[in-house]
Amino acid sequence: MTIAMYKTWRSIKQKFKSRKLKKKIETDNGLSVAELIQQIQGKLNTLHPELNLKTAELVNLGGFNNSGMIFHSDTKSLKAFTKLQPLSLSEREWRFQRWQSEMLHNCLAARAFCHGEISGSDLGWVSGELLNPAGNIENSELLELYERLNVSLDSLNQLSLTGDGHSLAEEITPDTRIKSLLFHLVSGKGEQADLLFMESFFLAREELLKGIISLEEFLSFAREVYSSPDVSRGLVHGDFKSQNLMRDETGVLKVIDLQYYTCGRRVWDLSFYYSKSSESFNDIAEVVLPTLKCLADQKAFTLFYLVASALSVKKKRYAQVRNSKLKDATCVLRDLK
Repeated sequence: MTIAMYKTWRSIKQKFKSRKLKKKIETDNGLSVAELIQQIQGKLNTLHPELNLKTAELVNLGGFNNSGMIFHSDTKSLKAFTKLQPLSLSEREWRFQRWQSEMLHNCLAARAFCHGEISGSDLGWVSGELLNPAGNIENSELLELYERLNVSLDSLNQLSLTGDGHSLAEEITPDTRIKSLLFHLVSGKGEQADLLFMESFFLAREELLKGIISLEEFLSFAREVYSSPDVSRGLVHGDFKSQNLMRDETGVLKVIDLQYYTCGRRVWDLSFYYSKSSESFNDIAEVVLPTLKCLADQKAFTLFYLVASALSVKKKRYAQVRNSKLKDATCVLRDLK
């Protein structure tokens, strides 16, 4: 990625607010950003002298969990990035990057360089290979990446702290809407707490779902997904959306933002991604459903799409979402037999 490309991407993603971000980091954590950048870049050059890094810039990029990004360059182009985030998330992301580097030869995410923690603060950092903006993503590319995420259980066991890949689900704390869905729906066993969560999810969106699906039918579909042994389980990225997909230097699609990965019903990633598409569900279903290996996965995908589409909808968009997403998804759910 050239510096010109980066500046174009940065202008699209978010207005640059380095001064405000710098002040916040220094105030909240009692540290000098200049010294922090020098420390991180020094470690990068020591461990990876081939990068020959000369300059670095702190920018206000990243999602809710991020505390800023540092972009490192040599004299001509950007070579690496560093993400600042809470230490627990930083350590979890580093674990994924190291695992996919050692076990899967960087086929899922960027190559990891190094990581560390910031003394006297609750922040950590992870540095890695700089990827390129994804641009237009074809359905075939997206589905190919989804298949790459279908790793073996033996490999998934290596990612877990306990040696059991299924225990990744226990690392997710249900303290946000997305993490609650991952905990109770994607990885849940259909126990009382999971069903109560699904009931509360529906009731909080009753006005949006009114006349499309009843609570009883909604919970019936959920129980069917919970009880089916045929729904494909394995690695779930958890926040699988276009903003978290980028390309390596060869154009291969890869994932970023690795804080929410878990073990659960894999089709959540596809459902979450397509729930953000402007296409109608019927058009999406024509592409996705034939690629899913069994009826159970098709039902889970459709239910998860309905849930993801209803997750966060402003009232002014109710009619649009109801007509293009929720009604069609519910009709398909009823027809899948």
